[in-house]
Amino acid sequence: MKGRESKFPSRPSIVRGNVYGERREVHSLVARRQAIRPLRLGLIFLAFSGVLVATLMNWLTHDPGPVSETKPVQRKLPSQPHPAPGRLAPVQKEHARRPTLGFESGARRERQIAKAPAVAPMEGETNAEEGELRLSIRKGFRPVGFRIGVVQQNLPLSNHSNRLFKQLPDFDGPSQKYGVIRLAAGQQYRFVLDTDPAGYRLYLDRNRNGDLTDDGPAVENRGKGRFAGIVSLPLGRVTGLRELEGDYEHWIFANSQSWQENALRYYSRT
Repeated sequence: MKGRESKFPSRPSIVRGNVYGERREVHSLVARRQAIRPLRLGLIFLAFSGVLVATLMNWLTHDPGPVSETKPVQRKLPSQPHPAPGRLAPVQKEHARRPTLGFESGARRERQIAKAPAVAPMEGETNAEEGELRLSIRKGFRPVGFRIGVVQQNLPLSNHSNRLFKQLPDFDGPSQKYGVIRLAAGQQYRFVLDTDPAGYRLYLDRNRNGDLTDDGPAVENRGKGRFAGIVSLPLGRVTGLRELEGDYEHWIFANSQSWQENALRYYSRT
C-alpha cells in the first residue's frame, strides 16, 4: 500500500497497516499478563502453605527439654549497726499483714474440717423389753396440728326427712332441716338441724343405724350466727384404719348466703 504524503513535513505520516499491527501487539500483551496472573497467585498460595506446614511441624516435633526449677531469690535485709553504749536501739516498724481474701480463708477452713475427727453418733436409751425409745424434750414443747389451706364445701338441706330415719328425738324448734355428710369409701352420716329459736342444734347419726336417739348429745351452736359447730367422728372408723387414734373433725356452719341457698357449709379441720 502506497503511503500518503503528509502536508506537514515535520510530522511523520500515519500508515493504516502499522496502526492495526500496534493494536494487535497491545492486545496480545494484555492477554499474556492476564494468563500469567493466576499462575502467580497459585505460586504465592503454595509458598504460604509451605511456610505454614513447616511451622506447624516444627511446633509439634519441638522438644522443650527439662524445665529448670528456679529458686526464689531471698532478699537480704541490710544489717543494722549495733547501737552505741547508753543508747537505745531504733524500733523497727513491722509491716501490717494484708488481710486474706475470702477464698483463702474458705480453703483453709475446708482443710481444717477435713482433718477434724468424725463425731461418733449418740445412742438413745432403749428399753429392749418394751421397745420404747426415751427422748428428752425441752420445756415448752406442745403438739400442734397441720396448718394447711382448707376449702369449704356445700351441704344441701331438705325440708323433708324422706323416711330416712327410724326414730327421731323430740325437737324444740318449729321446723327441721335434713342433710347428709358424705365421706370416703361411701360412708354417709345423716343429720337433722333443729331450728330452735333459743339456739340451733344438729343431731348426727354417728352409728349410721337410722336412730338419732342413741348417738349422744346434739352439737350445740358455738358461733354468733345461725349455727356453727364441730362434728367429731372416730378417725379409725372414717379411714378404715382401726389402729389410728383421735377424731376426724368437721367445722359446719351456716351464714346468710348459704341459708338462702338452703344449705350449710363445712370444711375439714383434720
